[in-house]
Amino acid sequence: MTGSEITTHTPADRYIRHLAAAAHSADPALARLRRWRPDGVVDVDVIRLTSAADDEQWIAWALAGKLFASWHSGRAGTRYGRPGTGLGHGLRSLGATGSRGPRNPGAVRLLDRLIAAGSDVALADTLDAIGRQLRTVDYPPHWATIATEIEAWRNPATRTDIRVLWARQFHTYQPAAVEPAADES
Repeated sequence: MTGSEITTHTPADRYIRHLAAAAHSADPALARLRRWRPDGVVDVDVIRLTSAADDEQWIAWALAGKLFASWHSGRAGTRYGRPGTGLGHGLRSLGATGSRGPRNPGAVRLLDRLIAAGSDVALADTLDAIGRQLRTVDYPPHWATIATEIEAWRNPATRTDIRVLWARQFHTYQPAAVEPAADES
């Protein structure tokens, strides 16, 4: 391997790779993560899956992991999503041809719920609804980007900024691109 082939991965990237390994091995902890809620109940499987996160990150990672687990439930392969494609982009992809994103009343309602969420529990409930709808798309948003976005949402100083980002992503056209081949290993 040459120096130009070496890539550095963020902690969120490494977390998503950890979830992908769990999905590949059919780890039942992913089902627990998919159903987990941040309501104070400690789930050892969720703690194990998010063990690389620090005290400030683990809830954000678990919330992003809920979406990952929901989208991958019942799928044979793993998809990491196109880098930089966030939660607003994911919402924009919902709907049939000609009625995606802002033209899809259901997607608009989900965006409204996402923007209005004011607590971890409200965000978890909204992410559950979003996850059910994202299962209908072939190409997911970038899971590591979503983990980073949720981490920023959990910080009161940057919460408004991330809400604006999600709204902009939703309302801004982004040409479809072919995602790199899925890792099936």
